[in-house]
Amino acid sequence: MKKHTKVQTVAGSLTTTVPAFVRDMFDLKKGDTLEWTIDTKEEKITLTKKE
Repeated sequence: MKKHTKVQTVAGSLTTTVPAFVRDMFDLKKGDTLEWTIDTKEEKITLTKKE
């Protein structure tokens, strides 16, 4: 599954939104921790919810 979001500037930081269906699917809430795995060779970012 793919979902496209735009990157925006907020208070000097770059941010993006988490689509509602993803938030609901993974039960994301304010304060949850997401781990970013960054693959510079493939130009790919993977997000994982940390329990």
